[in-house]
Amino acid sequence: MVTAQPVFLVDSSVIVKWYHEEEYTPVALRLREIHLQGQWELRLADITFYELANALHFGCKMTSAEIIARVQSLLAMELRIYGFDNFVLRRALDLCAEKHIAIYDAYLIALAKQERLIFVTADEKLWRKFSLDDSVKSLRSLASLFKGDSKTYV
Repeated sequence: MVTAQPVFLVDSSVIVKWYHEEEYTPVALRLREIHLQGQWELRLADITFYELANALHFGCKMTSAEIIARVQSLLAMELRIYGFDNFVLRRALDLCAEKHIAIYDAYLIALAKQERLIFVTADEKLWRKFSLDDSVKSLRSLASLFKGDSKTYV
């Protein structure tokens, strides 16, 4: 019996760690490495590019050229990228009201649910609102999966 590889929808809080050292950067880098090795699949929503550029510009103080280089490297990974979906937006608006979260976060979670993906975020506050939902994972929680690796991740 062949087990399907896990498929994750990652948000910008995870991806920014690929380009800027922060807490749990080693876990984020390992997640990317496992994708590049073909063991797990990572996917994105198109909104993630805007969020990433915003985080790199305002949070990491990168120049436009540096941000474009990071976006180009992300595009080179040939990840599946989801475009806007009106049905997902409707579900996201419900989640937004129910959980009191930003619409862009709600959109990503609604998209992950529609596509039957595992949503991964480094935003602990967001994750706590969904901590009982197995389809929403914190980047921190993935660290335990990598404990047996020959590298240090936490």
